Amino acid sequence: MAFKINDFKGEINKQGGLAQPNKFRLLITGGVLKGGTAKALAMLINQAVIPGRSLATNEIRTHGPIRKAPYNSIYDDFQISVYCTNNNLFPRDMFREWQNQIINPINGQVGYFNTYTSDINLEQYDDNGKVIYACKFIDAFPYLVAPMALDWSSTNAYHNLQVTFAYRKWQQEPLPLFPFGNNLAINALYPNFDVGGLLDNFGVAVLNRADGQIMSGITKAGQFLGNIL
Repeated sequence: MAFKINDFKGEINKQGGLAQPNKFRLLITGGVLKGGTAKALAMLINQAVIPGRSLATNEIRTHGPIRKAPYNSIYDDFQISVYCTNNNLFPRDMFREWQNQIINPINGQVGYFNTYTSDINLEQYDDNGKVIYACKFIDAFPYLVAPMALDWSSTNAYHNLQVTFAYRKWQQEPLPLFPFGNNLAINALYPNFDVGGLLDNFGVAVLNRADGQIMSGITKAGQFLGNIL
């Protein structure tokens, strides 16, 4: 049967069109962000990755050809690219501060795991702003903040910082995530943010009833309570 372009277009249209890689948003739900920093960072992130998954295997042979037997999941590191501003090269300074909470640069003391790890929420959306995929990176932290080159010939270029995160695992999130229904409207930048999960992790929180924003949280130790707008 000959390929027909109209059949192809019709099938794509039935599926809602093709997903575009430039329509995404990312929220770090922890870390050293304060006040409006979370929103500023979200706007500066220009590259991220929808995670994959591979299986660790052992080769087994009883008779005949060798076969592979899976025994564990492998999660690749997660990397983002983010533009830096003239405000102390933000967010490079923020990620360096985060790393300082992991290992003290003065005495080399390593912090407690649950005081420097953070969840990262990633969402892909369609042309109409509807979220079509969401996942969460659990217990993430930036283990690599890449160096940035300086070059007198780069007059029309901008610093684009590469940050690589380690994390325990990632999981796909259900859609939509709107824990308060019609009672509270969550920040327009992050309509699928799992506020219920945050309350479970942090204990008590004060919510702004006008827009559902988290004003404060207590219980969990460390430096990472203030980044939710």
